[in-house]
Amino acid sequence: MVKNNWLAVGLLAGTVFFAFRLLNQDEGEFEVAIPKPTPNQIRAKEERAAKAKSLENFLMERNLKEIASWGDDLTVAQIRTRDFYLKGGLIVVPPEVRGVPESVLRDIHNNFHDMKVKGYYEVDSNNTDLTHHLSLISELKRMSKILDPGSFHPDIKSISSHLRFDPTDLNNSLFSSIPRISSNTYGSRAGGRWSAIKHLFDDPELGVIRLDEMKSGPGGHTEYVLPEELNQTVNGLPASYTVSVGPDGLPFANLLWVNDKNMYSMSIQRNTGTDPQAKEYFFSLAESLPNPGV
Repeated sequence: MVKNNWLAVGLLAGTVFFAFRLLNQDEGEFEVAIPKPTPNQIRAKEERAAKAKSLENFLMERNLKEIASWGDDLTVAQIRTRDFYLKGGLIVVPPEVRGVPESVLRDIHNNFHDMKVKGYYEVDSNNTDLTHHLSLISELKRMSKILDPGSFHPDIKSISSHLRFDPTDLNNSLFSSIPRISSNTYGSRAGGRWSAIKHLFDDPELGVIRLDEMKSGPGGHTEYVLPEELNQTVNGLPASYTVSVGPDGLPFANLLWVNDKNMYSMSIQRNTGTDPQAKEYFFSLAESLPNPGV
């Protein structure tokens, strides 16, 4: 009987671990609620963060010196590396620097042509279903109460203490009135801090909204784009707006832009290309975000 109980607990623990990995299979570790840190723990974390920042600055300086020694006749790889360390963010490049095969370049051209004509484009494979997060998170909450009530938390308090950049104050935006499902950090980690965070919201009108915020700017998250890919603006800032529809009819709208040194990616499961009201609300959410760190 005891052996069976331990087996059940072990299986349940394994299920929880698998579910957490599935939820963030492309994004790293899930941030959960932890006990209030002691002064020594706070000081140790601050020291680790300071050392990580010092190392980051050292590596950046070393890379910049190497880039300066390259001269003007650069390879495509060197151009991308140079722009990554000197600019970062959304970088407009010619096709040869975009770094993708000719077939992908044709797809990009055709997709953005369809965006102009129809407001969306069709893709061969099914889009990601954001609603899968809802049932998975609900199950995790239920199971975590059996194992450890503190092992899962739908929100992160003092988010900035988990990140390597100043996050946007969502409470000072339209997102403050939308139920937040969960938040988790991901990306690269240094000094106990992460380079990105993902929020999931359940909006009465748009359904599940995914909002990612990433450390960008020089040496941060960088996207190389063709001029035609920057087809919209958010508060006057260049943005890439796409709406794809899979063979099963499931749509996926995404908006990508950079404000200062923070990159944002916002996604919903609506065809905003054929629903002007949804598109207007989608963009109003993005434009309601204040400047990072404010």
